[in-house]
Amino acid sequence: MVLQNSQIKMEQILYKVVRGGSISEKLWEDVSKSIEKVVTKQPQVAQVSFFNSLIEFLWSCGLCGRAARVLSIARVVGVYNDDKCTTFTKSEWCLDLHRFSVGAAMTMLVTWLEALHLAWVWGEDPPETIVVVTGKGKHSKNMESALKAQIESRLSQLGSPFIQCGDNSGRLSASGTAVQDWLLSPGIKQRLSLVDTKSPRPSYNNGLEK
Repeated sequence: MVLQNSQIKMEQILYKVVRGGSISEKLWEDVSKSIEKVVTKQPQVAQVSFFNSLIEFLWSCGLCGRAARVLSIARVVGVYNDDKCTTFTKSEWCLDLHRFSVGAAMTMLVTWLEALHLAWVWGEDPPETIVVVTGKGKHSKNMESALKAQIESRLSQLGSPFIQCGDNSGRLSASGTAVQDWLLSPGIKQRLSLVDTKSPRPSYNNGLEK
């Protein structure tokens, strides 16, 4: 049975999110309310797994705008605890992606970079160092990580100044001023925009169909 034929309201809403066509603000409100009512009642591990799978699916389908919107909902309801995945001190700003699936991590990375861009547009001073963490747990610095490879590739494509931190392959870093100059350079803001495209749907279902 696919989501399209489900009699469960939550699954009906998810079908509308993952299918083609536009999504109204009313539907996004329904998505947010249903998630708060159903998903947030589950254990934290189950909540993270649900959002990782959903955002991964949307990202892999080319529905990056929807992935960003779902990520925003997840952060609002506290699924991805911002105190754990983002830290800001005078000397270092850090994004920790180790709990994210690849698609969710890519979405989080781009939205975080957009937030840094906006902070500097409004005159925020850069820290000494900016760090992106990709390697803990199954993404350990002692193993090759699909997440690390995807993040490095994306940052390289964008021409970022991030490089590996010495022998720690699970951390990418750059000086705050170098990242500021990069994000404020012409054309970068447009390249960071997350929008839905008409990419073909992948053959796997990531658990969204059964």
